[in-house]
Amino acid sequence: MNINPSEIKKIALTDPTVLKHMLRNPNYDKRKITGIISQMFKYDVGLEFELFGSLSSISGIKIQGTDKSKDRELINKIMASKLRVMSYSEDHYHDKSLVQQSDLNEIRIRLRGHLGLVPLCNSLNYMRKMCMIPLNSGGIHIHIDCTKFIKGIDDRNTMARWFESSDIQQRILDIFGGYTGTYNKPGCGVKTKGFYVNISRLDTVEFRIGRLNFDYSTIATWIYKCQLLVKECLHKNKILSIPTTSVNRVNPGNVIINQDCTPDEAESIERIRQELLNTSIRLSNSNSSSGLWNYVTNDGSNFISAV
Repeated sequence: MNINPSEIKKIALTDPTVLKHMLRNPNYDKRKITGIISQMFKYDVGLEFELFGSLSSISGIKIQGTDKSKDRELINKIMASKLRVMSYSEDHYHDKSLVQQSDLNEIRIRLRGHLGLVPLCNSLNYMRKMCMIPLNSGGIHIHIDCTKFIKGIDDRNTMARWFESSDIQQRILDIFGGYTGTYNKPGCGVKTKGFYVNISRLDTVEFRIGRLNFDYSTIATWIYKCQLLVKECLHKNKILSIPTTSVNRVNPGNVIINQDCTPDEAESIERIRQELLNTSIRLSNSNSSSGLWNYVTNDGSNFISAV
């Protein structure tokens, strides 16, 4: 079945669940569809929602006792699993879905590139039911992950200068349909809040002027356009991705797995590879339901591995 790239882009920005069904349909070219949307949403993304309410009751866990940090950590893991996001956290955790308007909360989720589209849609559906939009406050901050590119203060300063130019500032305003708030000022900070854009301490490009809403199409379009702007910044300033070393990892079954990693990881993997080559290992049995393999070494000891 023919695939129109413009139609795929439109679907990705309006209803990603349709893409999900298309990818399961053998009549569509899965590789082509994935290629289109992976280029649209190339970077990992962090979203911060300043709102009234909480989603933590979905976890089924109530915070109680003196050691609340463990309860919060458990809630975060359960929520990340339920929403299928990379990570989840809140500033305030509540037993009730809707809370008093004095309790302004921040919900943070991280999305894995194009794989985060359906989880974003699902998360917004929950927020629409369980949270409220403050009348005169609240907002959305969008973090575009640049950890694979930013190598130090020089790159941060270079990107900040590019983002604070007047034409780029206007383009940012155009993406978000203007800015009516008073906290953020025109410009770009480096590890400094209070500007339209911030090159954060986590090496993300943070866009800070999104008005709070729970509309998937609006937020997905913002993310897409912000990623295009970041991509342009990296390209024009010749900020290249941090080089990785491609190595062959040898597992006990002598299956060669091609893997990209940093030089330090490559050295560690090579050390493990040499150790394996000097050790006689045989497969004892496998657990097909868990995907784990049980191995026995020449000294009689056992270990379990996923490879």
